[in-house]
Amino acid sequence: MDTEEEPIAKRRRMTKERKARWLARQSQESLDRIRAVDAAAYKRRIEAEIPAQSQARRERYAEAHHLVRNRQSQRIRDEAIHFIEAQVETHNCGPMNIICQFRKSKNFAAERPSEGKFTSSCRKGKIKLEKLSDALSNDFLYPNFLLDLLTYPNNTDYKNFHDNIRSYNSAVSFSSMGTKVVDFSGGGPCVFKVHGQIRHRTSHIQSVNGQAPQYVQLYAIDSTQATKIRVNHPANEQCNLRILDQIDRFFRQHNRLSDTYRMLREVESRVIAESNEAGEDVPVVNMVFRCDRHSDQRRYNAPTASEIAMVFVNSDGEPPFERNVLVYPLNPENPQQPFININILSPNLDPMAYPIFFPYGEPDWQLNWRCESYQ
Repeated sequence: MDTEEEPIAKRRRMTKERKARWLARQSQESLDRIRAVDAAAYKRRIEAEIPAQSQARRERYAEAHHLVRNRQSQRIRDEAIHFIEAQVETHNCGPMNIICQFRKSKNFAAERPSEGKFTSSCRKGKIKLEKLSDALSNDFLYPNFLLDLLTYPNNTDYKNFHDNIRSYNSAVSFSSMGTKVVDFSGGGPCVFKVHGQIRHRTSHIQSVNGQAPQYVQLYAIDSTQATKIRVNHPANEQCNLRILDQIDRFFRQHNRLSDTYRMLREVESRVIAESNEAGEDVPVVNMVFRCDRHSDQRRYNAPTASEIAMVFVNSDGEPPFERNVLVYPLNPENPQQPFININILSPNLDPMAYPIFFPYGEPDWQLNWRCESYQ
């Protein structure tokens, strides 16, 4: 059988090559006419088939497709077996030193469009970011002690901070990220793979079921106590107490999110004291985060308000308008509910989840961001 298959395969190959040479000599008009004739003949042949012939044809096509897929898979396996990493040519993007003329972002040379205006960061200057400043109109500058920890290798805590930066960020964050992480077996580059939806959640300011305070609850208690709780958590065993304490104290003094939770705690304490003195039931205290961090807070008739959130005191615990995130000292409807989901479009999501990069609690991207035309 093998001696007969080789001449057959040779004849098929020669026929295929002869047809290819013949087709190469044809004009485009002739090729279009040939393809149209072949397609019409194929259609007539298919229509004339009986069911058994159609089934046999589909099985032949499936088998041919299966053989092609097997050959491709085998070729990939063979290439992997004989792969020599040392022979791979290194791709160098060069320094990231091309500065956007509008937002001053750093870019690689290959990212620069022909007209020199970058699209990825600011849509060629159309997106106008507000300059961050405090109540006295002083510009916000990234904290020097965090900048040293991130960029200055001679800092004695530089390596510890870089090696454990995720733990440091989680320890001082105002929210948590929840998802199903998929573990990879074997070697290869480090990859963070998730399955399903990613959720960011924050909490009310009182812990439930006797659990230790966490996330925003740590900003409602004493700074020293909060740092001790953080450093004693198993996930933070490699973190330096002194660094955690420094970050906590900075956030309490400068971070606007920290201010909002302290505001909620202060209002709650005052309301409880006033209600006890008057012999009345304690009303519900709740705090609402703004959906729009650019809006004028004077248009809200709230007893206590900041640019980020408003605190309301009423009997049913419901704010008088649509809200983004509603926080209680303890949920009056479900005291066992510890967490609150954060809307993915909230300008507070990233500052709450990644406070190391948003040390002042400054807002991130949000809907209705100002976009202007440019010349």
